[in-house]
Amino acid sequence: MKTTKIIILDDHRLFCEGLQYILKNTEEFEVIRHFQTGEELIASKEIHQADLLILDINLHGKSGIEIAREIRPYFRHLKIVCLSMLYDTYTLNKLQNIGVSGFFPKEIDACELISYLKKIIADNSFHTKPACLQSENVKVWNKDYNLSDKEIEIITLLYLGKTNKEIAVLLSRSTYTIETHRKNIARKTNTHNLAELIKLAKEKCWLD
Repeated sequence: MKTTKIIILDDHRLFCEGLQYILKNTEEFEVIRHFQTGEELIASKEIHQADLLILDINLHGKSGIEIAREIRPYFRHLKIVCLSMLYDTYTLNKLQNIGVSGFFPKEIDACELISYLKKIIADNSFHTKPACLQSENVKVWNKDYNLSDKEIEIITLLYLGKTNKEIAVLLSRSTYTIETHRKNIARKTNTHNLAELIKLAKEKCWLD
């Protein structure tokens, strides 16, 4: 039986150690290294040797989504599984578009995780726990911040450096309407300037 070589990127050491303990007790999997930053991962020799990367979405600095997008074109052999405490349909769709093989909430139990990892190794479909797709578990930004899809789109355009006037032209709205949206976004997110808003957006994986 071929052993699947696994690398882990998660900046919570205790979680990494627990995950390694679970995986080392299976014959099918071998954890060859864990990392705490994307820079360490990309510079390592293990990324060339591994069959599967388990990647936390909510990292300090670059998000897991940014790292997955960055490495996907260069490491086609590597299957990527993302984990997080927070998730939503927007993020799940983004992960699928990048080419990630699966997503699971961090509260998943050990037996479920092992079962899903085996399925991911066996085929090329996107796998996730069915509960992740149920309405009470998705749209985390709506539950926490009550942001509309249009407001998320405006945040993304602000991140790309667009001005209110440019956003108005792109969305076929008046500048006044965009300014109103921005005031509502600031109120809902309790942010006081663009830097704070972009920082929050990165943490919550709202950006394309």
